[in-house]
Amino acid sequence: ALADRALDPDPAVSTGACEALAGHRRDPGIRAANEKLRRALLSGISSRATKAARAIGTIRDVEAIPLLIQVLEASEPETAKAAAEALAGITLQRLGPDARKWLAWWKQNRGRGRAEWLFSGLTSPDRETRVAASVELSLAAPPPVAYSADLPPSERESIARAWAGWWTRSGHVL
Repeated sequence: ALADRALDPDPAVSTGACEALAGHRRDPGIRAANEKLRRALLSGISSRATKAARAIGTIRDVEAIPLLIQVLEASEPETAKAAAEALAGITLQRLGPDARKWLAWWKQNRGRGRAEWLFSGLTSPDRETRVAASVELSLAAPPPVAYSADLPPSERESIARAWAGWWTRSGHVL
């Protein structure tokens, strides 16, 4: 039912459903909702695919990345934009709507876990990316070290390594 609500034409209903899905992303029962959103993404109906891309981005569905890249190649501009935004939200990469760039990125990074992408984001030259990575990682588990997106690069690098090492040892997952 939440997947249907995530595709609702009413933005308030859609947003609420996406937030509820995101809050349960680790719940095994959410798999059916993710599958429904992936099917909607490939439905060929522009408005439905656009809403599905936004929902997939909100719930950070890593398994949908190849489908989102596919949508970039063969969709209306609004749907392609939503797919690019979903990819950026999931990966913290800013590659725009160019499917070739995303495909190259995916080939290099699909073997890494999403947590690794976020830890890489902590050292990004882009402040917005650093903030997004630290917020998402902090929400998943309180950080063991103090991090600020405004620290000098060498300090960010050192703290990111310490945080990532702690994350791995403690068994946290996204």
